[in-house]
This record gives sequence, structure tokens and C-alpha cells, in this order.
Amino acid sequence: MSALGKRTLLALAILLALYNAVILSQYYIEGASTHSISDFNNFWEPAEKIHAGQSAMVYDTGESQAIVDKYPHALNGRFKAFVYPPQALFLIAPLAYFPHDVALLLWSFLPVILYYGMVFMLLKHSTLQQEDTKSRRMAYVVAAVAVLPFMKASLYSAQSGALLAVFFLAMLHDWNRRPARAGIWLSLMVIKLHMAMLVPFALAVSGRWRTIVAAAVASAVLIVAVTLWLGAGIWTDYLHMAQWFEGFMLSDKMSIVLALGPYLTLTSSGFPVRFSWGVQAVVSIYMLVTVVGVFREKDTNRQDLRFGLLACGMLLATPYGYCYDMPLLAAAILPLFVRIWREGFGGALENIALAAIIATPYAQPALRLPVGLVALALLFSAVKRRYRVENPLYFVDSPS
Repeated sequence: MSALGKRTLLALAILLALYNAVILSQYYIEGASTHSISDFNNFWEPAEKIHAGQSAMVYDTGESQAIVDKYPHALNGRFKAFVYPPQALFLIAPLAYFPHDVALLLWSFLPVILYYGMVFMLLKHSTLQQEDTKSRRMAYVVAAVAVLPFMKASLYSAQSGALLAVFFLAMLHDWNRRPARAGIWLSLMVIKLHMAMLVPFALAVSGRWRTIVAAAVASAVLIVAVTLWLGAGIWTDYLHMAQWFEGFMLSDKMSIVLALGPYLTLTSSGFPVRFSWGVQAVVSIYMLVTVVGVFREKDTNRQDLRFGLLACGMLLATPYGYCYDMPLLAAAILPLFVRIWREGFGGALENIALAAIIATPYAQPALRLPVGLVALALLFSAVKRRYRVENPLYFVDSPS
């Protein structure tokens, strides 16, 4: 890319960063004072129940069912339920030791700091290191702002998307370097197990058995630990909640503006549940076949693009994905960004895909239309096209 192009991108990045800083500051000041940050109470209240010795109430479905009955087709901003596995309680329980506003800030912004740490660690192993110091620093700033929109929905709802992305990016960073530690990161992705369902297939076909074993051992340790902590009854309570939530998912009551995957997008747009599940099944199978196909290949020259396809595939393969899960997509746009910074903009598909995915967190709630699926499909197509037509080494993948 030319020096003028780099300076232009830097100027646009600074303007976007300032805009986000202003709107997020206003949102958190108002939301913290009224305790109205939409999803934070879904984590705060279970933490308080555990702190008060009421762990049996964490997975109580009574309040959730009452809300569904009262607002059957207008659940946005009202749905309340803790549907995460019991192991996730280790992550939220410490929130109860802080005042509400402090806990909100810690829950929201600590993962962001860790997230950007992982982003810069991945960039550190890219060919941006071959740029001169000034160009490299500019690239880091632009890349940081390029993934900032993905934080928007996660921060606005105080959701767990950024935290999940930290574990995912850490796993990718250690994929070759520290296989056992990569397995530990994978075990922590249990906070949203449905988001990680393609990862074991990618590990298996690429022969990452140390990572698989480490993930299994770490998961077993977490299961035993939470059982000793809260008692075996926590699993019965969780299974009851999971059964209730499955029924809710299969109903026609899902109407989510921030939907990202095929199933939620289609049902939110008025398509029948059975049709939506059929489309989701076809897409999920295609994502699985694609991920297995690319990770079976043994060359390391396009490992970063494989990770990008995995990230897109994870969001497309799950029926329960939202705009606030988009921080995962750093693994998809960073490889494209590095190539653009060093070589210039790619073809029309790549340019449109990047513009669409960066605009999605702003356009989707403004338009009140679930357009994220289209942007995500375009990004997947752009990364796949790059993977098929080139073979340079952009990210260092040595095991050292």
C-alpha cells in the first residue's frame, strides 16, 4: 500500500476510535447509574446467588419462563437466563465481591485489554515485522481500530464475546508453539461450548493430539472442581435449564435484531422454524467440510487463513450466534489486513466483505435488520478465496 493510503487509513481509524470512545463513555455512564446495561445482570445476579449460598437458584427457569410468557414476541432486552455450563461459574463468581458498577467495568473492559494483547501478539508474528518502524506502528493502530467495531455489541450488552475471543485467539497463538497450553485455552471456551464445536475437528485432522488430550484433562479438572464446590445438584439444575432453553430455541419466539448465524437470522426475519433449522443444518455441514478440508492440508504457509476460515465457520455453524460474538473475527480480518497493508487492497469481494463486516455492528441495530449473516458470509468467501489463490507465509508458525 502507498504511503498516502496508509496515512488515510490511519486518519479514518483515529476518527472511528474517537467516535466509539464518546458513545461508549456516554452509554456506560448512563447504564451504570441505572443498572440497565442489558445483559450484565444475567452474570451479576448468578454471582450474587452463589455468594449468598443460593447456587440452586442459578439455573432457575421460573423467571425466564415468566418473561417469555409476558413478552412472547418482544424479548429484545428482556430475556433473562443463565444458560452457560457450571464451569463458567468460576469466571463470574468473583463479580459478587465488587460493587455493581466496579464489577460492570471489570467484566466489560478487562477482557478488552486481554483481547488487544492477543491481537498484538498475533500481529507480532506476522510479516508486518518486515515493515519499517513507522509503518509498523501505523499498522498496529489501524488494526486495533479495525477490530474495535467487533467490541461494540459485546461492550454495549456487557456480554462474554470478548472473553471467548481471548481464549480463542490465545489457543491460535499457542496452536504450534505450546500445544498443551492451547488445549487449556480450548477447555476455557466452555463458556460458550456451542461456538467451539468445529475446533476439535480442526485439531483432529491436523494431528494436534496433545492439544486434544490437554483440553480433555483440563475440562475434567473443571468438572470435578465445580462439582466439589457447588455439589452434584448443580448439574441437574443445569440440564433442566438446558432442556428448557432447547425448547425455547425450537419455538417461534426467537426474534433477535442482533442475530448473526443462519437460524436466528431466518427466524428473526419471519421464516418458519423448520425451514430455518434446515438451512442451518446445510450451512453447518458445509462449514464442517470446509474446515476439515483446509486443516487436513499439511503446509504451514497459510495457517493464518485457516484460522480465519475457522473463526468464520464457528459463527456460521452455530445456530445461536449474535453480533456480540464478533470479536472472534479478529482471526479472519487480521490476515487480510496484513496483506492489504503490505500489498494494497485486494479485489472487489475482499473490499466489500471487509467494509460490510466492520459496518455490521453499527448498521444492524440502526437498521433493525439482521444483516450480519450477509456480511459474515462475504467475509468467509473472501478469506476462502485468498486461501485458494495464494501461498505466502504471513504468520510465523514455528513450534518454538
